[in-house]
Amino acid sequence: MKLFIVLAIIAIAAARSHVRNQLPADNGDILSKSYDLKDDGSYGWEYETANGISASENGVGGQYAKGTVEWTSPEGEHIILQYTADENGYQPSGSHVPQAPEYIARALAWIRAHPSVYRN
Repeated sequence: MKLFIVLAIIAIAAARSHVRNQLPADNGDILSKSYDLKDDGSYGWEYETANGISASENGVGGQYAKGTVEWTSPEGEHIILQYTADENGYQPSGSHVPQAPEYIARALAWIRAHPSVYRN
């Protein structure tokens, strides 16, 4: 009976090791990172991880930011998201970001051109 238990434990350990070796190397270990903050409030940061995610951003604290984030989707598509954030809000762009229909884009442009109509 003891031999059976020992063999069962060895079999379970071997199976776990085999399964672990079959999993993709999908860890988030940080390969590189940097951060720079200047006296005038401007900054920049970037990082890259072992699972293929990278990001960077530059800006002026509380006023403006511009950045890029890249990763691979579960379907294998390389995604690049670029964005700015300023007095006009957060503005993402990328082929995967849904675009507003033309009539909504025209309405928003009209509202931006006539701000006094919508102020209380």
